[in-house]
Amino acid sequence: MFWNSVKTAAMVAVSVGAIGVGGAAAVQAVEDGKWGHMVALQSPDIVTVPIAQVLGHPKRVDPNHDIVRTARRLGISFGDQG
Repeated sequence: MFWNSVKTAAMVAVSVGAIGVGGAAAVQAVEDGKWGHMVALQSPDIVTVPIAQVLGHPKRVDPNHDIVRTARRLGISFGDQG
């Protein structure tokens, strides 16, 4: 049972791109049975947060922010332009 949980957690961590400490936190969350949670950085800590809590408070991103403009110049699409 434990090994299957660890393998599942490892697949989840890799599939969402969590690496390093975040990946370890994702594996720990699965081992702890924290389904429906995500791993987040709340500096300086890495914590698990219920996904429902995160979805209830959307964060807006300024489309003219320097990081967004840089990403667009690199060819990253945010799905808002044709």
